[in-house]
Amino acid sequence: MLSGDYLASFLLVTGLIGAAWFWKQRPAAQPLSHTARAVLAGLIVGIAITAAGAAVLTWKATDVWLNDARWLRFPFLLVAMLPYAFAEEWALGAPRSSAIDVWRRLLRALALRGILWAAMLLAFLLLHSNQILIPLLTLFLALVSVAQRLGADALRRRSGSAAAAAVFSAILAAWYIAAVFPLM
Repeated sequence: MLSGDYLASFLLVTGLIGAAWFWKQRPAAQPLSHTARAVLAGLIVGIAITAAGAAVLTWKATDVWLNDARWLRFPFLLVAMLPYAFAEEWALGAPRSSAIDVWRRLLRALALRGILWAAMLLAFLLLHSNQILIPLLTLFLALVSVAQRLGADALRRRSGSAAAAAVFSAILAAWYIAAVFPLM
């Protein structure tokens, strides 16, 4: 994938570093049955949201339904997005139900993603990497980031599981990269 591989590898490396950095801040272990049910819920909700969103966008605006070549890349992208999704969940900590905390948490998450975007933009400008789609898609990356973060926070508040929210976030990120960036 042109530019998508750049973004995916950047998020994978950043996620591995972030997961190691925030390892001590991960939530306490929950019973395996609770965690498995929550992760399954995150998986189902993530797939349902991406399928519904892709169907509506394909019907109304543009073709973002994954073709065979993109579906083949999706599982690898999903695995690559998991470390960053877990690192972000651990960095943000457990959500509270107050309205001000929802906004504070969203702004904190967007600030983290903004720092990453600035690093990618700096690499684009200084290294002449020709990954032009990442700066061009800034608005769409921001909109998807807001929707993804709000959805993951809602799932985490309801399930109490950082793993479920991370799986949900990773599915949405993998779908976005597989659907939006052109294939080589």
